[in-house]
Amino acid sequence: MRTDGGHPPRDRGPGLSPEIDGRTEDHVINKKGIGEKPMPLLVEGETNMHTDFWESFWQRIDEKRLMEYAERKEQADPILETLKSRKAQTVCDAGCGCGAYVRRLAQQGFTVKGFDVSGRAVEIAEDLLEKSGLTAELRAASVLKTGYPDNEFDAVVCRDVLDHIPKEEAKQAVRELCRITKPGGIILLTLDGLDEEYQKEPHTVTEEGDYQFTEGKWKGMVFHPYSAEETAEFGETAKAFYVESLQEGLLVRLEL
Repeated sequence: MRTDGGHPPRDRGPGLSPEIDGRTEDHVINKKGIGEKPMPLLVEGETNMHTDFWESFWQRIDEKRLMEYAERKEQADPILETLKSRKAQTVCDAGCGCGAYVRRLAQQGFTVKGFDVSGRAVEIAEDLLEKSGLTAELRAASVLKTGYPDNEFDAVVCRDVLDHIPKEEAKQAVRELCRITKPGGIILLTLDGLDEEYQKEPHTVTEEGDYQFTEGKWKGMVFHPYSAEETAEFGETAKAFYVESLQEGLLVRLEL
């Protein structure tokens, strides 16, 4: 289980939701307010599989505790350390959830864009940034179809997202993240580890090894427990591929 907030991950945080922890517009937030312009970005058919669960999840969030969660003290952050060592400037947070990590990236001086499949999550993230006096550009979009131009970012961060879509879609998602990353750039992925809580919730397992939760607090959620060896499939198009075991799961680094 992740030590920074429990399941489901992606900046959920303890107590953000009372039980468990498709919008199609591009949102831009700055200190003066929020502007909106239409931009359909969700993949047809994906809404029923993924968006419904996450949209419902974010409707339950306890926003009163969000700032407390976002301001929590962190131990050493290997993602930030890597971004700084690579001298990245433009960073995409792919699957930004409530925006806590977008906030941290912006505080560190990166130019940040981000997206989440849940329109409600994007609204929450925008509000968090506005209250923090920070600037970022956020949108509701699918990790399979981000809507960004080719070679847009120096780096892409994708924290506990690919393990919450079916494995076949995760491989498609990596190709999309590679597309929006500049040559010579880097993609950093974290994948949650399998623990007792995942195993105890009612679920079925597909031939690909995807856990599909059928009842209880995670009904409708997908989780794929990756081994370090299995993540090598993500690095097929990368110039260099590295995987590191963390306390809460895996950190995968793709250098393009």
